[in-house]
Amino acid sequence: MMKGRKQTLTQLGNYQVCEHAMRRIKDRQIRTNEIIYTLDSHDSREYLTRDNRTIVYNKSTDISIIVDNQTGIVITVTETDDRKIRTSTRKRLFAAWSTQCVHYPPIQV
Repeated sequence: MMKGRKQTLTQLGNYQVCEHAMRRIKDRQIRTNEIIYTLDSHDSREYLTRDNRTIVYNKSTDISIIVDNQTGIVITVTETDDRKIRTSTRKRLFAAWSTQCVHYPPIQV
């Protein structure tokens, strides 16, 4: 977070999320429960960076969350290429199947 600039923070569970991270969450259509799960899960791995931030990654959600260690605010959210492929394929399949609706006539007995 840039010093001297006030940002709007959003409360997400026990965490505060900056507006940049909220835009990334909405743009990438990541569910908020996936964010909370990634931050709270014992399966998540944490990596410290040189600029006093922590990267929290969870393999089951394929999401990385960067948290500022000084303020505890979620700075940004990224997703892996596997997740991008999975979600785009799911969207294409849904679009293809939802528009091709076939209604069969009832069976006459």
